[in-house]
Amino acid sequence: MSYQNLLQNFQSIKPDLNTKPQFFRLTNATDKHLFEQLLFENNNLSVSDTIADQLKELIKCQNPSVTLQENDYHSAIAALLNGVSMQAYGVWVYYSWNNQLVHLLDKTEFIEVRTNRNQQKITKKERDILGSKKIGVIGLSVGQSVALALAMERGCGEIRLADFDTLELSNYNRIRTGLYHLGLPKVVVAAREIAEIDPFIEVVCFTDGITENNISDFLTQNGHLDLLIEECDGLDVKILSRQKAKTLGIPVLMETNDRGMIDIERFDIDPNYPILHGLIGNIQYEHLKGLTTEQKIPFILKLIGVGSLSLRSKVSLIELGQSLTTWPQLASSVIMGGGIVADISRRLLLGQLNSSGRFYVDTESILPNDAPIVPAYIPPILEPLTLATLREQVHKIPVSIAAECPDSETLQQILIDSGAAPSSGNDQPWRWLFKYNQLYLFHEISRSYSFGDYKHMASYISFGSLVENLVISAHKHAWEVVIDWFPIPNNSVCIANIQFQKNSSSKTEPHIASHLASVIHQRCTNRYITPPKALKGDALHQLKAIAETVPGATVTFIEQPDQLQLVGEIISAVDRIRIMHPHGHYDFFHREMRWSSEQAHLTKTGMDIQTLEIPQQALAALKILSDGKVMDVLRDIDGAKAFKKVSVQNTIHSAAVGLICMPAYTPIDFINGGRAAQRQWLQATALKIAYQPLIAPLYLFPRILYGNGEGLSNSTIEELVALREKFMQVFPGMEKRGEVFLFRVFEADDVKERSLRLPIEDILFID
Repeated sequence: MSYQNLLQNFQSIKPDLNTKPQFFRLTNATDKHLFEQLLFENNNLSVSDTIADQLKELIKCQNPSVTLQENDYHSAIAALLNGVSMQAYGVWVYYSWNNQLVHLLDKTEFIEVRTNRNQQKITKKERDILGSKKIGVIGLSVGQSVALALAMERGCGEIRLADFDTLELSNYNRIRTGLYHLGLPKVVVAAREIAEIDPFIEVVCFTDGITENNISDFLTQNGHLDLLIEECDGLDVKILSRQKAKTLGIPVLMETNDRGMIDIERFDIDPNYPILHGLIGNIQYEHLKGLTTEQKIPFILKLIGVGSLSLRSKVSLIELGQSLTTWPQLASSVIMGGGIVADISRRLLLGQLNSSGRFYVDTESILPNDAPIVPAYIPPILEPLTLATLREQVHKIPVSIAAECPDSETLQQILIDSGAAPSSGNDQPWRWLFKYNQLYLFHEISRSYSFGDYKHMASYISFGSLVENLVISAHKHAWEVVIDWFPIPNNSVCIANIQFQKNSSSKTEPHIASHLASVIHQRCTNRYITPPKALKGDALHQLKAIAETVPGATVTFIEQPDQLQLVGEIISAVDRIRIMHPHGHYDFFHREMRWSSEQAHLTKTGMDIQTLEIPQQALAALKILSDGKVMDVLRDIDGAKAFKKVSVQNTIHSAAVGLICMPAYTPIDFINGGRAAQRQWLQATALKIAYQPLIAPLYLFPRILYGNGEGLSNSTIEELVALREKFMQVFPGMEKRGEVFLFRVFEADDVKERSLRLPIEDILFID
């Protein structure tokens, strides 16, 4: 027979799933006959007979204060044997799964010797109390370590094990057993390990795990459990088992394998104690069945709390479904958890510990890492512009007092209207000085300094939007506007000098978008995701036409699903690059984001998290990602790949995605491009068309087009070059052009939350 045939024959043999050892007491005639038959028929039997040594240990345990000589042992052993042969004394235990036959002291003497070194941490009286207890363990990853610790310490007399899973190779990072057990049910493996430690502990196996049909048997069959230890992954089973345990007055204990987090629920002491401390409400287990990993996350976060997670668990949560297929566990934590649970179980069952609640045995807080932490990015300290500084700037401009200007009330309204303009991250990078009956616009770099504001181009877009609003508002109030851009040579801080007059002239701004004054304060970013639907009539034509009223501006729209998909992938990839970059990460999470309404109202800048209109699980992920230490680890493992999908849904559910370009990459081009974008956005608002900027690629592409990859790693440059090539396939044209604004348009309800604006006194100096 060939080797392959022999191997197939062996593989076809049904595995032995027996977990109960067989006992032979040779003073019993039937046992003796079966014992002799086993020896006769089993030529490969492995026999271990150390009964003489065990008897000596027993005698030593019974006489701890006596120094015994060898002759003393002989006489004491003879007394114990009392005429029974050494071979027949005690019990022979046969483990069929490994064909081992072991000669042991019988139960009472075995327990006395095996637990001798527990004393007096566990007294004999306490040992006997524990020996009468029944403990159930659901879930056998952490649970296996718990079960073995309980068995070694002999923390119970009966243990019920439940798990539906089989042992896989990836389980061996935290489950201590031999590789020959691969493919066996975890329950079988754990039960055998316990039997090989202590064959007198009663082990009851539930190889189907816990179900609605067997939970009652698990908790009550042959007597109620004294303690339930729940260590399973299934949220529905967590709730189901607790609901039943609560009804029966059975306490529940859980170790979460992160920061040594322990949950104790004493339903035996307080029948009204809320399940899982009330952290996930009164949800029924049926609602949790069959959830995907992503769907489980909101409940997991409620249960464990984002703030209480360890650093590496936060990273793991972000990586679930990306670089990770399941929640990670380490042997060090699992083994420690097993010991902690065994310790708490003992004290709980002995009436020494009666508390309910959540507790931590966190080694990193007890013995913290002490390696110096070097911040990935330290923001510069930028002082805001002062009146004295602005005066000094204005003195560089040859000026005369303007003959005409609006009254203070009208001027204030014009500036309030202008300030409703959008800006990158809602940073509102403007500062006004009213002097000589005219306005001077300055760049408040202390608000706008960011990774995305490369060469201040993002700010120039904001200034264009600001001034477009100002012109529209001034026209509404019957004032003409004259603008002098960058009035100070070689100075980019003073953006414009603006004068007002009653009559139009060749220098005054044209009345192209004046009809849009009524929607200035209605304009907002809409991030809703709605079913894709083409816009009605000639809406796209109208949006294109009004933006292109700005000299040099061009608008390109794409509507094909494959192109929308590709643009979404490009945007997502660039977004990931941005948040993975230390400076970009700081900007998004700490400079721009406002994590509460209170914070948003206090600063009046940045983006209120509520305006992002994102689900709770995504919000939780953002909070985790805001941790710089988490991001350090993600950078190291090249993680957070989930971000490469974030914007795809936005683009494919759009009527169209558009790109506004100007002829060149210059400050004035971007200012004019900002005016074109604002005109278009206001027109979209008037047409009740939802509008969302998607300009992350336009913030980073310039670094490789105009800045030789300034501030970027070689790998990031390579990735951006590849993304740029794809972008040019969708929006072909000149490689080096002023790509000002990328956006999407679609039909959707109006948003509920809007970004706030700085009050007039925070942006205007009057001199």
